[in-house]
Amino acid sequence: MQILANPDTDIVQVLLVHDVADTARHYVNTVSIVRNNVPVETIPYTSQPSAGSFTYPYSLPLQEGDIITITARCNIGGSITREVTIPFTPSPAKEEQSLPTPTSSQGLWPVHAALMTAGFLLLLTGVLFPAFRKGAPGWFRYHTRFAAAGVILTLIGICIAFFMVSISGGPNIRVPHAGLGLLVLAFLITTPALGLLRSRFGKRTLSVLAAHRWMGRALLVLMAITILSGLFTAGLIF
Repeated sequence: MQILANPDTDIVQVLLVHDVADTARHYVNTVSIVRNNVPVETIPYTSQPSAGSFTYPYSLPLQEGDIITITARCNIGGSITREVTIPFTPSPAKEEQSLPTPTSSQGLWPVHAALMTAGFLLLLTGVLFPAFRKGAPGWFRYHTRFAAAGVILTLIGICIAFFMVSISGGPNIRVPHAGLGLLVLAFLITTPALGLLRSRFGKRTLSVLAAHRWMGRALLVLMAITILSGLFTAGLIF
């Protein structure tokens, strides 16, 4: 987000970058204006004018030394806040040269989705080996290798999700998809840990092994739900 405030015209322009698939379901729903730590106005919206970048102009009396703080909030979670001190009166030529290119997470979303889907398929393959091929030559080796590859790809996908949130301007934990992702992360760490450390539990080894199996199955179900919720959040499915 960028703020252009012109004290000569008393106009504040707010440039927003909010990449979405459906502007009617996923949009910036409020923009709050604060001047010198005093709230001025909160403007509600029911959609956004474009699926990428857009500008909202606001009329606001400006004086030298004023500190203008703008906060934009997403309807499904997350916010971004920027601040500017008056005066700020760039010429059109300087404005074009000095404005940095807004950071966008749009290009990372397909990578995140592809990694999570590939991780899910690899984990599913790893689970199928002990379920249907147990006793066949090499079944355990295939089980561990497919599962390990699935865990690695999924962890990379989750790291990309955290990075996407960090550059989009705010925490998105209130979004159901993010909460499901954190559950996936917890299962992703605990499930293989139980499998690797099962022999260290002595008499409880069989119980730990059973927990490992059931958590693996629960992880697959949870990942499937999380992937579907991500597609819904992005507006790709209804």
